[in-house]
Amino acid sequence: MNPTIIELPSRGAAEAARAKFWRKTAVRMTRTQLSLETGYSVSAISLFEQGYDHKGRAIGERAWKRYRLVCAGIGVKNFTWTSGDELRKWMDSKGYDE
Repeated sequence: MNPTIIELPSRGAAEAARAKFWRKTAVRMTRTQLSLETGYSVSAISLFEQGYDHKGRAIGERAWKRYRLVCAGIGVKNFTWTSGDELRKWMDSKGYDE
């Protein structure tokens, strides 16, 4: 199976898209690996990356804040996916094209 190509989200992209991009490119983890590092279930990570809970409601800011803090704690230097600027600098340093 060929890997899915994921493109750098725009600055205005939904947080869910930025979270998924961060997981797949910045830390290069599967949902299972991120689950083991963060304590979030694989299904919870999937829901965050969709932006909706299991009832179809948008994930609230409080839950996003907690998820961001937990992800930041896995040791990624200069963690951010909200502004995109640090991720773009990191991408440039690694030779990724937009």
